[in-house]
Amino acid sequence: MGGGNTLSTVAARAKDAATFDISVKAEGDAALTRDQARAILQAVLAERFKLRVHRETRDLSVYALVVGKSGPKLKEGARDEPSKASFDMGASARMVNRKAQISRLADFLSLQADRPVLDRTGLAGFYDFTLEWRFNPGQQSALGLPEDPDPAAPSLLTAVQEQLGLRLEAANAPVQVLVIDHVEPPSEN
Repeated sequence: MGGGNTLSTVAARAKDAATFDISVKAEGDAALTRDQARAILQAVLAERFKLRVHRETRDLSVYALVVGKSGPKLKEGARDEPSKASFDMGASARMVNRKAQISRLADFLSLQADRPVLDRTGLAGFYDFTLEWRFNPGQQSALGLPEDPDPAAPSLLTAVQEQLGLRLEAANAPVQVLVIDHVEPPSEN
């Protein structure tokens, strides 16, 4: 895994018939990088759950993130400013980005939308932007948020268009997916 971080303990226990707690502790005090944590998680899932997967490309329904008719409403990020992002949830959602690439926005929107979002804007710079929208009722419930969303907040698709000058267009595109070939309940500790 590199960086001298190795596993010292792994524990997997059933909470109920479909839910498991997985605890992983790395040796040493150094924080794991995202890639190291991902490699550890993959190893744990393969070892304890006998998880086997493969990747393949499938044509799926996606959203293409494109520039709107009036052009983007984005401010170029300051060169000397560090990148940073924040996300707040309540009766509405608010995402603030400083010095972010549009591909990062597309990745985030993929988590919020009902399908993957592909960056087709052609915008290559770093931008400052704020996006505020209303969660759909299913998201409100799943996130345990108040059932009364802010009625003044726009939907996600409307917010992207009105606040950022971008649009989400329905399309089909080849997307790499992870296919689960085999999985079992975890082995005992």
